[in-house]
This record gives sequence, C-alpha cells and structure tokens, in this order.
Amino acid sequence: MKVPEGVAFCPSCGVPQQMVATSRAKDHRDLATALVLIGGVLGLLFALFSLVVIPFFARMMGYGLGMMGQYGGFGMMGYPRFGMLLGGMMMLWSGVGLVGALLAIYSGVKLRQTYGKSAAIVGIVGGVLLLMTFSWLPGLIVLAGSILAYVE
Repeated sequence: MKVPEGVAFCPSCGVPQQMVATSRAKDHRDLATALVLIGGVLGLLFALFSLVVIPFFARMMGYGLGMMGQYGGFGMMGYPRFGMLLGGMMMLWSGVGLVGALLAIYSGVKLRQTYGKSAAIVGIVGGVLLLMTFSWLPGLIVLAGSILAYVE
C-alpha cells in the first residue's frame, strides 16, 4: 500500500512515517540591518568626537607649541595659518563623515522598514564616505552590511 504524502502515520497500520526535512535558504536581513545601523551609529560618534576635538587642535596649532631651545630657553613657535588650514580640513572631513554616518543610519532604518536594493545602495555610499574620512571600522561595518543586503 502506498502511503500518501504529508501524513505523519500510516493510515492502515499506524506506524509513524519519517518526516523529510525541508531546508530554507538562510535569511540574513536582520544581520545586514544590524551591521548597517551599528556602523552608522559608530560613524556618527566618531564624526561628533572629531568635531568636538577640532577647536582644541586648531587653537593649539594657532597659538604655538612650547619648545625647549638649544641653549635651555623656552620659546613659543606658532603657525596660525597652518592651524586655520588644518582646522578647516578637519572640519571638512568631519562633515563628510557626518554625512556618511547619517546616510548609513538612514539606510539601516530603511532596510528595517522595507528591505530593498535602493536602501542598500544608499548604505554603500555612506560606507564609502566613512572610509574616505578614515573611519575604517564604521565604514567597513556599514559596507559589509550594505553589500550583504544588496546581495540578499
């Protein structure tokens, strides 16, 4: 007698039938979303920290650094123009990092709501911007999550 498919017991004798395991493809959507959000928040913290530290370094370069002279004198050596240039470059880098982090956070929120390739592309752009500003750890985390979301 042939046993119909999908039954747990044989209808004539009652012997339990072996269940055939069905495999589903693993879903990495939650992991991708978490990686993008964690990287975006880390990038945001790094960018805000650098924005807070910039005035300190610019002031230090502008007013001068204390230097011990060859004959024991203590002199001040200042580079006001270099301090302004360095401060401006750091502000620009922090601004680009801030934009990259905000794009990554937006992408993570969008991936959580509606999982789509456009949100993953926004995350890839945010990760590249973070990498351009030398935020390596957040940039790599965002890129890993965004690429995983794009491939999924």
